[in-house]
Amino acid sequence: MNQLVSYAQNFEDVILYRALKAVSGGCYIDVGAQSPEVDSVSRLFHGLGWRGVHVEPVLTYANQLEEARPDDLIIRAALGDERGSLVFYEIPSTGLSTTDQAIANRHKAEGFEVIETQTQVLLLDDVFAQSGFQDIHWLKIDVEGFEEHVIRGWRGETRPWVVVVESTLPLSQVQSHHQWEPLLLAKGYRFAYFDGLNRFYVAEPHEELLSAFGPGPNVFDDFSLSGEASQPFVSLLNHQIEALRKEQCAQTLAQAAEVREHEEAAQALRQAMEREVREHEENAQALRHEMERIEAEFAVFRRGSASIAMQLEITQRKLRDSQAQADAMRDAFAALNAHVTLLSADRAERARIAHYWWVTAEQARTELDGIKASRSWRFTAPIRSLRGGHYSTRAFVKQIVRAVLARVMRRVIGRRYLVRPIQVMLSVAPGIKGRLRNIAVAYGFIAANAAGQVVVLGPAAATSHPALSLKASRVLDDLNAALRTESK
Repeated sequence: MNQLVSYAQNFEDVILYRALKAVSGGCYIDVGAQSPEVDSVSRLFHGLGWRGVHVEPVLTYANQLEEARPDDLIIRAALGDERGSLVFYEIPSTGLSTTDQAIANRHKAEGFEVIETQTQVLLLDDVFAQSGFQDIHWLKIDVEGFEEHVIRGWRGETRPWVVVVESTLPLSQVQSHHQWEPLLLAKGYRFAYFDGLNRFYVAEPHEELLSAFGPGPNVFDDFSLSGEASQPFVSLLNHQIEALRKEQCAQTLAQAAEVREHEEAAQALRQAMEREVREHEENAQALRHEMERIEAEFAVFRRGSASIAMQLEITQRKLRDSQAQADAMRDAFAALNAHVTLLSADRAERARIAHYWWVTAEQARTELDGIKASRSWRFTAPIRSLRGGHYSTRAFVKQIVRAVLARVMRRVIGRRYLVRPIQVMLSVAPGIKGRLRNIAVAYGFIAANAAGQVVVLGPAAATSHPALSLKASRVLDDLNAALRTESK
């Protein structure tokens, strides 16, 4: 096979052929075709027997294409997102012609001639329909900033295998694909390659072609250049080079002045830094002295801290001991409160018993006063005045008192709930308790059993008046009869 000859501006034809070399007699559509020879992407493929459609609104280039490619379809129109007509800005002898007024004005400001003409506007769908191709193997769009409008005019289901779109603003490296790339991706295309000027996309049904993209044109593509220079492009480059040269000179002069300013500033900065370094060294020396002083103070503090820690430990130990003592005192206080509660209850019980005996004594005193005021007492006055013999008035009175106490005991024994409190009260007066016990034994209220224990017999077992003489018994009976008479 003969070596390939590249005619494209940025080797787009080499990259496309690498991906589509297995296709024989393929079809293409070149939107913004320009010259049929210079900077032509389709020239290589036309020479290999491919056929296609060229869309070119510039009359000069359209005529050249019709003359060089009589077997291709040449459409003299511009493409957009609505059918009709618009102003076309032609920049003769260049590939910079555009439908974008802002871009045309920028070229005009840079010294290019701009000619305004009216041109027909078609949709990309119209081009697909006019081509009549069943398969379109590649589509190239180079419309100098009008790419988004061209793609929006693509509304049908036709899907070329590979799409190449110029993706930088005219005469710059500023990429502009963010404006239209989402439209392509939404149509089922995947990004494949960026060559610095164009972006290549592959339709999803032909993803096997993605492996052909990646490295730029190289020796393994086995191609050579056509040898024909693009004169308009060279003129444009010369114009840009001259502008760049002037700009470079101006930048060089500005940079020289800036270098001088930087050197002066650097010198001043160096001097300032030297002063600052000296100040820092002096400050560092002072800081070293201060650090030594702080270390000495810290050593003293550390020794003091050890002593404080020891004192703190002793204090904590004392605190724990005090806490233990407080706990013990709290427990003792609780026990004391309980004991006081018991004593209060006992005191209340003793007060109740004492009140009972006070009431009993008052009753006995009242009864005694009644006895003294009775006729029996008066009748027995002579008896009480008796003297001599073995029976004295004092002994007689004792017997009477014993009889009265026996009467009181009979009432108390008849009420069992009074026995225990009276016993408790009499426990503090053992002498009185012994006399009362003797009276109780004499009257038969209590007795000792075989085991030597005291047994309360009750009032029914008591005798009338034991241990009394016959005379004293009679006197006591008279007293009781007198009391009964008085009570009636």
